[in-house]
Amino acid sequence: MKEELTKVIDRLQEHINIVPSEFLKYPEGELRRKPAPDKWSKKELLGHLIDSAANNHHRFIKIQFMPSPFFVEVTRRTIG
Repeated sequence: MKEELTKVIDRLQEHINIVPSEFLKYPEGELRRKPAPDKWSKKELLGHLIDSAANNHHRFIKIQFMPSPFFVEVTRRTIG
């Protein structure tokens, strides 16, 4: 288990080191281009991922100080 976790951490660190320079290779116009009117641009997608990561980080910190056990309530909504 520890070896698997080490591999995941190493892979994540590799991505952290590589992705920023790869992203910067795109011209600004390509980053802003939407593949379709209802699709996100690369820049919008990256912004969404950063925003989600920041919100999840906040949740992880907050959960540490909540009473244990912590339960996630899942609700099912019917469409139609």
